[in-house]
Amino acid sequence: MSCTLTKPDEPTEQEACTTACQFLVRADNPKLLDLCLHQRSSDVIMGLTSDVVVWSILLHLVCQEVRMRTNGTVQLSAGRVELKLMSAHIYTPHVDGASELASREPNAESRPVLCIAPEAENRSMFDIAKDFEHGPAMLSVEGQRADKGIRFDLAL
Repeated sequence: MSCTLTKPDEPTEQEACTTACQFLVRADNPKLLDLCLHQRSSDVIMGLTSDVVVWSILLHLVCQEVRMRTNGTVQLSAGRVELKLMSAHIYTPHVDGASELASREPNAESRPVLCIAPEAENRSMFDIAKDFEHGPAMLSVEGQRADKGIRFDLAL
């Protein structure tokens, strides 16, 4: 399934950064659902990390939605999230912080896992979105190890 995330007839100040998404059931493993995003533009420091988290959560919720809408006959697990970035950039004020990030060793023990609270397991992803104020109670990430923070100011 492919979704275009723009409205061609709607005037806008700037075209959306994420322009399309595509959900694919893997041919080699039909129990996994992958998500491919097409992005016109990506601020690697301020936007890309949020995009990865948000779209990963959405992929898990789509798998849950499929299970609910098929009364459990189709059970998909979240697979890969792939991003196709047409313009990935780091703004000048972020270069030093980006260099520090790039010099850090990856933490192999950090295995973040999305946890969906029991009261959210049988709720539509659209209901969860409508009740977003309670989102942190319904969705959480466990197993993430954070390194020392780096402050990035908004680049204007």
